[in-house]
Amino acid sequence: MALRGHTEPALRSSLILLTAIFVCPSRPVSAVQAPDRLLLVCFRYDDPSAITPTELERQIIDIFRKFGAGHTFGVVPEKCGGDERSPNGKEPDLPLPDSKAAMFRDAVREANLEVALHGFHHRTVRVPLWPPTEFEGVPYQEQLARIRKGKTFLEERIGATVTTFIPPWNTYDGNTVRALEELGFSVLSASVEGTIANSKVRFLPSNCALGDLRSAVASFRRSSARRGVLVVIYHPYNFVESGEPRGWCRIKDLATLVAWCSEQPEIKLCSISQAGRICAERSASDGPFANARLDVTGNVAVDKIFAPGTFLSLDEPGTKRLLASRKLLLAVWYPGLLALPAIAGFVVIWTASRWRAWLGAALVWLTVALFFGILGYGTRHGTMKEKAAPVILACGALAVGAWLATNRRAAHRMSHAQTETEDDA
Repeated sequence: MALRGHTEPALRSSLILLTAIFVCPSRPVSAVQAPDRLLLVCFRYDDPSAITPTELERQIIDIFRKFGAGHTFGVVPEKCGGDERSPNGKEPDLPLPDSKAAMFRDAVREANLEVALHGFHHRTVRVPLWPPTEFEGVPYQEQLARIRKGKTFLEERIGATVTTFIPPWNTYDGNTVRALEELGFSVLSASVEGTIANSKVRFLPSNCALGDLRSAVASFRRSSARRGVLVVIYHPYNFVESGEPRGWCRIKDLATLVAWCSEQPEIKLCSISQAGRICAERSASDGPFANARLDVTGNVAVDKIFAPGTFLSLDEPGTKRLLASRKLLLAVWYPGLLALPAIAGFVVIWTASRWRAWLGAALVWLTVALFFGILGYGTRHGTMKEKAAPVILACGALAVGAWLATNRRAAHRMSHAQTETEDDA
């Protein structure tokens, strides 16, 4: 099974606390302003397709054109009709209209736009529906054919090579990476919870929401890192102009944010593919990079076990201390994750058995069923997210504690019965 994902919330919180102690001592933001600091900021606009508002996308393109800034659109070639979260939808697919393709083609030539492939239909292929995916768990040959078809579709219409892949819902697996490598993709941009592999394909996951960008930049400035990458994810539904009820910002807010970024001395606005090339060049000349999240609390929190093709400077003393603290936390976290549920299971079953024997037995079987149920669900696609692993471990420890309590309680009863028999004799 391939292990997927990243740090659990509790581990991440502890990591942030240690980071604050060891990596980010209190100091003014301006105190760390090395002249060679570089923060690549990539705006990643997901979901443009046949059904998204063309005028909104035209305005987004115009904003980046005004500032001469690179940016990325994750385009869906043939958007599924109907509910994208229903794998059995019968509605016809909606190919990207020629008029919108022409607008993107002109923007690629004149406005620093990168068109990335964002799946093919953007419809989930599996039940249960969460997490939805178009690729994870799909056979390699099927993924290869689907990605090839989408890449060809976009390249024919925009007149440019597509080298960045953004999987719908940020879900994919090792077969996806193999297919991307086979088809000549250079960058995969999903989320910080995605599978990473030793591959020619570089990994630049989204690690910042649109509304958190200023805080993330402030975090970078407070950190000791000289180089970093922010992939800022946003969607059509984020904008009030889209007509979606969940829209929270206006197009003018995006213009203000892009203008602010263009004025910051350490920020370089670029597309995801441009960021991949810059990271590769810097890695060759200045040493390796690895990916990290810039947490909005003001600390740098490592989100991945480092692998080739991921980015953040590793040559900083602060980063090295952070890695050491992460190893220490892992050494404490997993033993604690096993010990605490085991103790809890033992105490609960022991107490319940003293009250009602049948209740203790029922709870033991319940914990065993819970463990196997979660194990089956967490590994149902042949992969396991690291988020699921601690839950599975905790449930297993709970079941072991319950079993030990049952055995101990049975031994106690036998000893008590034997004592009573001897007393009667």
